[in-house]
Amino acid sequence: MIPKISIALITYNGEKYIREQLDSILSQTIQDFEVVVCDDCSTDSTRLILTEYAQKDARIVLNFNEKNLGFLKNIEKAIKLCKGEFVALADQDDIWEVEHLSVLHSHIGDNLLICGDTLLVDEKGNSLNFRFSQMLMIDINLLKSNNEHLLRLLIMDNIFQGAAMMFNRKIIDMALPFPNGIEYHDIWLALCAMALNKFVYIPMVVIKHRRHSVNCSPGSGLSHSQKDGRFRHKMECMVSLKKLPLSEGSRRTIENAENFFLNKNKWYRKHKAFVFWAKNYKTLYATDNMNRFLIRFFKSFFKYRNLK
Repeated sequence: MIPKISIALITYNGEKYIREQLDSILSQTIQDFEVVVCDDCSTDSTRLILTEYAQKDARIVLNFNEKNLGFLKNIEKAIKLCKGEFVALADQDDIWEVEHLSVLHSHIGDNLLICGDTLLVDEKGNSLNFRFSQMLMIDINLLKSNNEHLLRLLIMDNIFQGAAMMFNRKIIDMALPFPNGIEYHDIWLALCAMALNKFVYIPMVVIKHRRHSVNCSPGSGLSHSQKDGRFRHKMECMVSLKKLPLSEGSRRTIENAENFFLNKNKWYRKHKAFVFWAKNYKTLYATDNMNRFLIRFFKSFFKYRNLK
């Protein structure tokens, strides 16, 4: 029988936390699911733990890679092996809320992708009283349309975590294989759904994301060269997005974001980028607080004018 939901779980040397994650998945209020695991050549006891759980629960389908694929190729492989109508992504070191699947499934409707919020916890699973959506001091709920989400994500940093997502398998043929140059799978999947006007965000915590020494928050402590590299990745995203069956509004949003980056990188056209930035600050910063915007705007200006 084909399960309603597939859970794509990728692992690599995750012995420290994988049991707690598997326990949180198997205790979901929705039980009609499969867990498709792709282990990327772990050298610790991860494979033994996975085998132990699979022997107890037939819904766990194990795939042990013969050679290391790397993060993106491994998650792509796991997604392609999923059979369910809906696919939820899982990281090996998170802890799912007991209603993770039921919340996402009940709110996705006819959208292609839904994303919930994430609570940050320490290595022992204790709450840090901070949500993923609060990292950039924005109010994502102020964005009322997919085009606003699309513009903000194309230009600014990401707050949509893949492990808090569920998507309809209809998006797989459009979004996979991941285009060359795509840096993060969650950004790409969210952009595809937004561009197709089939994305929805709910401000409900569905996972606890563990902060420890081997993970890092997106956008934190990036050098100028790294940020420029991220901008190039976004430009490549825009080229790939244009291949989708887009509405006129989505195509125009992508072109506006593309023009912003082109203007930004030419000293004689930077003023056009700043005008666009100022006109769209409510969307880009997801804020209706002009004072907060002005502070961030002028800080960016003085960094911006010194770029060569």
